[in-house]
Amino acid sequence: MVCRYSRFDAYIYNVKKKQAFALKRTLEWLLKELDELKDFDLVNEQVNFHEDIFRQIVQRGDVYDDGGIVYEFVFGIKIEAMGNEKMIWKIK
Repeated sequence: MVCRYSRFDAYIYNVKKKQAFALKRTLEWLLKELDELKDFDLVNEQVNFHEDIFRQIVQRGDVYDDGGIVYEFVFGIKIEAMGNEKMIWKIK
């Protein structure tokens, strides 16, 4: 059996490979940034908003009428955050 790949298949492979390496670099950067953050008590402490981290990893965010926000990250993960209307004061 002979497997044949077209130039298009090779192109798609190379695009996916470049995307994977870019995501890997972003993940490595994120882990480094998170390691450098000091621990805090989210309930009792205000925290600084890290715009640099947010802009690097959040691809989009959908805000709903009930205050919920669904964040879509560059890694393909989606997380729903609820209760944001009550916690907004905690972000400086």
